[in-house]
Amino acid sequence: MKAAHKLIAQNLAVAVLCFGLGMLMYEGWQQLNKGPTKTVTDTSAHYEGVQQKVVMYSTQWCPYCQQARRFFAEQNIEVLERDIEQDDVLINRLYSSIEQKGVPQIVIGHLIVHGFDEQVLRASLEQQGLL
Repeated sequence: MKAAHKLIAQNLAVAVLCFGLGMLMYEGWQQLNKGPTKTVTDTSAHYEGVQQKVVMYSTQWCPYCQQARRFFAEQNIEVLERDIEQDDVLINRLYSSIEQKGVPQIVIGHLIVHGFDEQVLRASLEQQGLL
């Protein structure tokens, strides 16, 4: 009888462990597949000495940055692009002031759009009167 209880306890422990790991994997999957977000913040430092209404922090190799470039070109929106892989003190300081990391980070007015999603970007540009 004792052996049966021990086996039940072991099986229950394995089931609980598997359930917990499954939930962690599900949460991780949800985070990876979460669409871009946007943050409302003071972006004045990003616009010092800049005429463009949109500033994009990017890299040359990033596929989402390339999609954003195409989108802006199709919409005839002039963008100041700042490559974060260039060894530039100003760009590094401004990029590090953005709470979320990754590229692209697109500054539009008082909004910072994290990542590329055409719907989010279009809505943000419309909100700022740029579309």
